[in-house]
Amino acid sequence: MYGVLASWDNLLRAYRQAGKGKRGTAVVAAFEHRLEDNLCRLAQELASRTYRPGPYVSFFIRDPKERRISAAPFRDRVVHHALCNVIEPRFERTFVADSYANRTGMGTHRCLDRCQELARRHRFVLQCDVRQFWANCYLNPFDHFVKRELRCPGYVRYVDDMLLFGDDKQHLWAWKAAVVERLARFRLTIHPGAQPRPVTEGIPFLGFVVFPDRRRLKRRNAIHFGRRFRQLLRDCHAGRVGATRVTAAARGWATHAAHGNTVGLRKAVFRSATRGGTAARSGASRDRGRFQVRLLLDGGRVRTSTAGADPAPPPPVLKGCSP
Repeated sequence: MYGVLASWDNLLRAYRQAGKGKRGTAVVAAFEHRLEDNLCRLAQELASRTYRPGPYVSFFIRDPKERRISAAPFRDRVVHHALCNVIEPRFERTFVADSYANRTGMGTHRCLDRCQELARRHRFVLQCDVRQFWANCYLNPFDHFVKRELRCPGYVRYVDDMLLFGDDKQHLWAWKAAVVERLARFRLTIHPGAQPRPVTEGIPFLGFVVFPDRRRLKRRNAIHFGRRFRQLLRDCHAGRVGATRVTAAARGWATHAAHGNTVGLRKAVFRSATRGGTAARSGASRDRGRFQVRLLLDGGRVRTSTAGADPAPPPPVLKGCSP
């Protein structure tokens, strides 16, 4: 396994995974400038077991509330991906079908679909939020406990948020006691306010409120995006950012919001941000019109076009490490 971890093919694949969508940043560009040397050095350190991770860089973001983010150096992120490439298939075989975080082909939107499917089948839900640090693999035995020992007919977990569905409140109260007892073995606790409630009240989950027959985006999500997008348009008009970034932000949020019943909301957010009419349009220019972005509302969807954007740099040609 260690030989595979330190192999050239695995490290090159890991570099591409770690740098996806980030090749324009300074740290990725610096690593890519001497890519072969950097990957060969990592291969040698891993093979000789002398690799040591570097210090993390911490900063704060508001999304919408303040959170502290600790980022590993880029070369360490390459190693993280290289390690996941090797061990992920082994762990994947042990995961239950209804654990959706950090897994290929899963993700938040499939998790929301499953949540709504179970809300249509069952009358009540018990939502539990783990209140301490955890890891996906760390809670895997707990997932099996819920499915096999409690025999819960409807179970979903995404990161630290888990849902247990049923048709009898007494069963759900009993499951809560069993969940609290089992999580105590992992030195974990759940939010003390967790209690069974009807699915018809709506389930706040992954940025949406899920009902059996509809899905609503959380209000704070739309407010936060509207403020951020208006600032992005101002920055584009002033030449601080390019039109492609505005396009990516508009498409990204609209695509995410489209997983709920949000046609009217999407129209309202973009109309407010661009100060348009039924077909809202916003133009922003830089360098005498070299960049231009256009946002068009079409039934709540966003169609965008850009002109004069710089093309992405071509990928480097690599030869590999000499033995």
